[in-house]
Amino acid sequence: MGLPLIREYLKNRLDQEGVGGGFLTGGLTFCALLPMRSIPFRVICLLGMNDDAYPRPTRPLGFDLLAARPRPGDRSRRKDDRYLFLEALVSARDKLIICYQGRSVQDNSFRPLRCW
Repeated sequence: MGLPLIREYLKNRLDQEGVGGGFLTGGLTFCALLPMRSIPFRVICLLGMNDDAYPRPTRPLGFDLLAARPRPGDRSRRKDDRYLFLEALVSARDKLIICYQGRSVQDNSFRPLRCW
């Protein structure tokens, strides 16, 4: 089963009338990693898990004085993303597919999309 076959299947399936309609309808659901989504699914596919995109980069605002000296208990975007990733791991029942685009070790050029 190759990528072109999967694309064609998804295109045909998503073009049909009545597809969609919300969360947990028995079909394909697209959503962001959000807390409280640890509902079990047979297959979970995480797209865009590139090194520079996930965990999300932290760019504190210039006037955020708390970000200059974080203390235990302060909210951390990196820790939030780590928790969301762990929730996705727990939710996958049969398969967890992680897709990312990497870089070459030799010349730092982009490598094609990979899925595990």
